[in-house]
Amino acid sequence: MCRGRDDGLADEERGLGRRRVEFDTGALDHLVRVANGDARVLLNTLELAAIRPPLSRKRFQELRKTLTGEPQELSRNFNRRMKQVKTKIESGDPIQVGEVIRDLYPKYSENSLSSSDQRIFEKCRDLVVSEMALIREVGYEEATDYFERTLANGHRKHKPKNGKKKKSSKSS
Repeated sequence: MCRGRDDGLADEERGLGRRRVEFDTGALDHLVRVANGDARVLLNTLELAAIRPPLSRKRFQELRKTLTGEPQELSRNFNRRMKQVKTKIESGDPIQVGEVIRDLYPKYSENSLSSSDQRIFEKCRDLVVSEMALIREVGYEEATDYFERTLANGHRKHKPKNGKKKKSSKSS
């Protein structure tokens, strides 16, 4: 795993080599523990740590509130939906990434996401779970469990009791 960490820092094409990022040894060891043997998670976490520091407790609570908030209906038009989602993901703001997760989660929980939406959901989930692991100082698996419980509780809170979908005031 340390080799993957070192490769992720040195690789100029697929890693952080162009940014010339330096980490304290203790910080890198913590990131390796958080990744729990998953090189993809380690690289995502290294990228997050290189771009900006982990969220403050206040911003973490804001992210949690976003994840458990009422989902907004995304456009049914594939190109519009991808543009909406891509803009939020590329912002690098965990709150906006959380909005993507929140809005895709109802279909994810019903196993009805398209393959493109599924990949986007999983990418966003990995980013947010890596962030949660750093903030809560836990491993990836424990952070994933926390993430899934948080989303499920939020989804339950906003799911219509009669089984019918809520009408959205937003147009597609």
